[in-house]
Amino acid sequence: MNSKSSLPQEIVNKQINDFIPAEAWKSTVGIIIVLDEDKTLHQFGTGTLLRVAEESFIITATHVMKEAVKFDKGLCITASNESFVQIYGNWVYSSEGQYGTTEDPFDIAILRLDSNIVGRLKDSLFLRLHDVNFNEDLSKGIFCLFGYPSVLSQSSTNEETDLILKPFQYVTYSYEGPTDMLSEYQSRLHLLLGASPQESTDINGRPFIFLNREGKHLQFPRDLGGISGCSVWMVGASNIPMDEWDKERPSIVAVETSVYPIPQIIKATRWIAVSTLLYEAFPKLRPALSLWHVGKT
Repeated sequence: MNSKSSLPQEIVNKQINDFIPAEAWKSTVGIIIVLDEDKTLHQFGTGTLLRVAEESFIITATHVMKEAVKFDKGLCITASNESFVQIYGNWVYSSEGQYGTTEDPFDIAILRLDSNIVGRLKDSLFLRLHDVNFNEDLSKGIFCLFGYPSVLSQSSTNEETDLILKPFQYVTYSYEGPTDMLSEYQSRLHLLLGASPQESTDINGRPFIFLNREGKHLQFPRDLGGISGCSVWMVGASNIPMDEWDKERPSIVAVETSVYPIPQIIKATRWIAVSTLLYEAFPKLRPALSLWHVGKT
């Protein structure tokens, strides 16, 4: 990530890293699918843990879960101590043909977790609504994504091979270019993030290079499969001095749902879509969500 600061990029990046919230990774889970008869494990997507009132949920992208349903296989999520927890139940999906589009503008899926699953996630963190930023104007934000790309993971293909998930953390700005050619984009529902490697650097200030586990160059952001459903956090703002960032808590703002390979953009669904789907699907939670839902249009 390039910065307009006069400081060396390595120093800027390390300073930004100090504002990355521990809650982000503690509330992020990998979604694992069991594909074969011998129960081999494969990284499939990313999810975020949320609690509203006394109900607990996992949030991810609809297209992740609809693809998983095609395999008709078991699903697990990551837990502490390198363990996995099987998940089950009826997923709630956002649907097509709403909010001025023929497609699904949200691409959000939600699973309510029962007490048995929640009990096995005791060392994980469930976010609350006070961790969410519903502001519409995020144009000056500095954001961080947290997920598990499939291309960086090693599947468990036999009893001798362990499943290895590599966390992926990427800091970026809002995309500021033209949007008229971006299909299915709506500013009130979506957040666009810049994803140009030429304008990005790693924590040490070096040019960002996206490689797989074998060291092969990958296309960014096109090859980010597996992070769909991951959380997007706002950790600071470009119009506020960095030494004042700690006056505002980092907050979750969106769920990553797709990319535009050309131009290089990451597309995320704003959290208002998550709260709207919860509002519609779980009537008992409506008092807690009454301020945070999109009216039908």
